[in-house]
Amino acid sequence: MKTEISLKNIIKITLPIILGLVAQNIINVTNTIFLGHLSEVALGAAAIGGLYYFCFIILGAGFGIGVQIIIGRRNGENNIQDIKKVFSNSIYVAALLSLLLFMVLYLYSDFFLKSIISSENVLAETGAYIHFRKWGIFCAYISIILRSFFVGTLRTNVLIYSTLIMTVVNIFFDYSLIFGNFGFPHLGVGGAGIASVIAETCDVLFLMVWVFISRPVSKYQLFKFKKPDIQNIMQIMKLSYPMMLQYFFSFGAWFLFFVIIEKIGELELAVSNVVRSFYMVIMIPVWGLGSATNTMVSNLMGNKETDKIIPLIKKMIILSFTATVIIVLSYIFIPAKIMGFYSKDILLIQAAVPVLYVVSVTILLFSVAYIIFSAVSGTGNTMYAFFIEAFTIALYLSFAFLTGIVMKQKLYVVWSVETLYFIVLGLLSYLYFIKFKWKSIKI
Repeated sequence: MKTEISLKNIIKITLPIILGLVAQNIINVTNTIFLGHLSEVALGAAAIGGLYYFCFIILGAGFGIGVQIIIGRRNGENNIQDIKKVFSNSIYVAALLSLLLFMVLYLYSDFFLKSIISSENVLAETGAYIHFRKWGIFCAYISIILRSFFVGTLRTNVLIYSTLIMTVVNIFFDYSLIFGNFGFPHLGVGGAGIASVIAETCDVLFLMVWVFISRPVSKYQLFKFKKPDIQNIMQIMKLSYPMMLQYFFSFGAWFLFFVIIEKIGELELAVSNVVRSFYMVIMIPVWGLGSATNTMVSNLMGNKETDKIIPLIKKMIILSFTATVIIVLSYIFIPAKIMGFYSKDILLIQAAVPVLYVVSVTILLFSVAYIIFSAVSGTGNTMYAFFIEAFTIALYLSFAFLTGIVMKQKLYVVWSVETLYFIVLGLLSYLYFIKFKWKSIKI
């Protein structure tokens, strides 16, 4: 089964992935917008709490990328039996991993957060958020594996519908539980945590129903489980664990970045959460194209069509950069109005605008670097991808600590560490394709 790399097919595969990412980020955006009308402390707590929680979720996301790469390769080989085997064994691993991580969240979160957060107000609100949010980890991990299957087999249309469901559910319960509307209790930051859990639960239930009612998907018999295949699990883990470490270090670095900012002040933390929320929205097209690049490269490797990979990467970079330029031009002349959606606090808006300018430069670098980096993982060399990430993060955190804590620079200077991150990531990923023998990698 040949993999078509035409613009039409790229968009067909990428658009549903982008819409799926929209859903995940709408949860973040709606939480931030609603909490922005509570207080700076609520905004800061949501930033710290959200990133802390995602350090646990991101391990599953890294595992899911490994699963997606293998399913993509087997899909290119038209090997349905192996796809079924990989899926069922991945579910076993995801269930066990989510249980173990839930226990860590349950037992040690209070101790850990107390040791790193200076502000008592931020600490209290962060604890309230995690108290509810941790229960979402089970559905989140099952959803990751289901999405890995749909993306790996290039059946991404279902993500459009799950996006709509997750979005509507999250907005409704955010509005109801944060402010106490429609007869619901007024829970503030904790309400945002509950709303997110409910939305993720609805998402995974919908995806599971789709597996059973979709005729093209039913041939895979995904939920007819057999006993765990240890050899297959070890094969999945061999490919996935570098991705898990890579994702964990990546989001862990962002979490530590926000811990550094929390040491600067509550206003700076609130500003950073607002900018982060918008930053993640404008990243969505690039993330979607990166995910499509990853799975299409994997499919091409499975089809033994490696000669198409470099042309694919070039097309993806052009699409990614063009889309990003259009997005930046759509808001760059009205930054204060954009920040005004999140908060009416004049001081917060004024402090956020210079940071938004820095992010606007960064996102252009990201649009190129992330595509090449995603292609590296798609070839199956996840260990090299991990080493790239580890080296880049070491520079990232060193620069953030130096500018934020040692030199006490302005917030926009601290945020400029993002530009350094993507320059180094892009260069090291580019070197991989011109220096390494990547075409012969087997998984």
